Amino acid sequence: MRNPKTRITNIAPTPYAVLDVETTGFAKADRIVEISIITIDYETLETIEEYDTLVNPERDIPNDVTRIHKLTPSILEAAPTFEEIAPAVAKRLNSAYLVAHNQHFDMRILEQEFSRIKATFRPGNPVCTLQLSGGLKLKKACRELGVNLEEAHRALTDARATAGLLRVFLKESRDKVNDLAKKTVARCVVDSSDVVIRTLRRENTVLGSDIKRIARSPWQDPKRDYRYALNLALDNGELSSSEKLELEALRKELGLSEEEAEEQRNLLFDRACAAAERDGQLSDFETQMLTKLASSLDIEYKPNTTSGATFKLRLGMTVCFTGSGQGMLDKISMSKIAESRGLIAKNNVTKSLSLLVAADVTSFSGKAKIARGYDVPVVSAEQFLREIDNFKQ
Repeated sequence: MRNPKTRITNIAPTPYAVLDVETTGFAKADRIVEISIITIDYETLETIEEYDTLVNPERDIPNDVTRIHKLTPSILEAAPTFEEIAPAVAKRLNSAYLVAHNQHFDMRILEQEFSRIKATFRPGNPVCTLQLSGGLKLKKACRELGVNLEEAHRALTDARATAGLLRVFLKESRDKVNDLAKKTVARCVVDSSDVVIRTLRRENTVLGSDIKRIARSPWQDPKRDYRYALNLALDNGELSSSEKLELEALRKELGLSEEEAEEQRNLLFDRACAAAERDGQLSDFETQMLTKLASSLDIEYKPNTTSGATFKLRLGMTVCFTGSGQGMLDKISMSKIAESRGLIAKNNVTKSLSLLVAADVTSFSGKAKIARGYDVPVVSAEQFLREIDNFKQ
C-alpha cells in the first residue's frame, strides 16, 4: 500500500467501467456468483479502482458449471448476496461507459439481477471488446493482441484482460472504437441506504486498489471510506503490520475517533458473521475465515463448535436426497440403500420429513432452503452413507 495522505479528487466525470461476471449458468433463472468491475480513467486509461467479490447466488450450481469457474456452494455460502452488494455495484456502473467481452451476456445477467430487486439498470450502449476483436474469444483475443490473461473464468482476471484489450483498441484508434461502439453511459440506481462495503474474494486475490485511492471511492463519507479501505486491505484475508499503520494514519486523516473506527471494524465483522450463519451451518471454511478475520481486526471471537446438523437413524424415518457429486450416488441408488435399511425415501421436502441428504450441506437448492425453513436436519451424503453403513435395523 502507498502513503494514505495522498488524496486525489479530480476524477474524470465519465469513466469506463470494465466488468465481468461468473454465473450459475446462462438461463433467465441463473444468478451471478462473482463480479468484478474495473474503473478506468477516460483520458489516461489508468486504473482508478478494482472492485471484486464473490456472490451468494441463493440457488444451486450445476456441476458442469462449477468445473468451469471452480466455485462451489461451500465457497460462496459466506459471500454477500447480489441484493446486498447492489448499491455498491450501482455506484460504480452509474454514469459510466460500460465495457465487457460479449457484453450482451453480461448486461442481460445484470438486468436480471437488478430486476429481481426492482432497481433501475439501463446499460446504455456498452463497448464490447468481443465485437472490437472481430468475434474472437477472450483467450484468443488476448493471445493475438499481446494482452496478459492470468487465469480464465475468474471475474477479476477476465475483467483485467478485457481492460487490457480496451486499452489496445483505444490506443490504436479512439475514433474507430467510438464509431463501432457508439457508446452511451449507463443508468443504474438502487433505492437503498444500506450500502454493504464487505466483499468476499477468492483466496490469494490482490486488488490493484490501495488506500491512496480512497479519495476516489464512491462514498466520500468518512466512516464508509474507512470501512472501504479496511475491506481493500483485507484482500488476502488479514492485515499486515504496515497495513494497520496505514489504516491508523487514514483514520486520523478522515477525522474519525478510535471508537468510531472500532465501530466500523465491528460492523464489517458482524456482516461477515451474519452471512456465514444465515444457512444455519458453520463450515470449516467459514470458521477459519471468521477466526482469521477476527484476529486481524483485534476482535474476540469464539466459533460455535456445536453448529451443524445432528441426526440418528431410526426405522421408518423419511429421507430425501438432493444434489450430485461429492460422495452422492445417483438418487435411485441412494433411495435403494435407504429403503434396504428400513428408511422411507421421499421425492419432496415437507414439514414431516425426517432428514435431507445433500451432496453439499451448504447447498442453495430449493429443497435445502425448504428443509432449513422447516428445521429439517441437512446432512452430507458422505455422513449419511457412513452412518447407514453402521446402522442396525
